[in-house]
Amino acid sequence: MLLPREDLPQGIALSSLAFQSSLIIGPILGGFLYDAGPVVPYLTALGLMAIALALMVLLMAPKHEPVKDARTLNMIADGLRYVRSNRIVLGAISLDLVVVLLAGAVALLPVFARDILHAGPSELGFLRAAMGVGAAGVTVLLALKPIRTRVGLWMFG
Repeated sequence: MLLPREDLPQGIALSSLAFQSSLIIGPILGGFLYDAGPVVPYLTALGLMAIALALMVLLMAPKHEPVKDARTLNMIADGLRYVRSNRIVLGAISLDLVVVLLAGAVALLPVFARDILHAGPSELGFLRAAMGVGAAGVTVLLALKPIRTRVGLWMFG
């Protein structure tokens, strides 16, 4: 809702690039910040949140026409019917659900790094960044060689 419709594809691409970059750079910087002392990451996060809050206050969303007849329950039912009738959307949502349910393993990385790998905070940062590197690598691979057949089966695998 922040971009004009014609700029949406570029906006989505830039948003994805920023997200993947943050998955790689953020944990690495966090590990180094924690090496400087346990208070440093919290102060850094506080400063960045203040900057983000200031930028959000300055952000002006473009005007949009209100939705006519916006009955919430009917809109939810329409959305569920659409998802159920569209196999591609249903598959994408199901795949996302599985990924979200299995993503809890990230919470175990600090224990894994400390007790099994005997690593410190900076190494934990690199371990956390490895998932972002993998995601970015798959993104580049799919951009160069997109899947053309049995897309759902490949994505599920």
